Amino acid sequence: MNDSVARFAPYAFALLRIVVGVLFAMHGSQKLFGVPGDKPPMELASLIGVAGIIEFVGAY
Repeated sequence: MNDSVARFAPYAFALLRIVVGVLFAMHGSQKLFGVPGDKPPMELASLIGVAGIIEFVGAY
């Protein structure tokens, strides 16, 4: 049983990394550009704006 689970571990880690990256990118783009959603974009010089830059760039 352990060998069959270990065989799929690289695929599971890749899928997890892709999903988390997309979530970070979407969260950062909402802060920077207001997309997706209807919130207005934040100022880049604010602390939330810097967090949005880190989230958006760090997701890739």
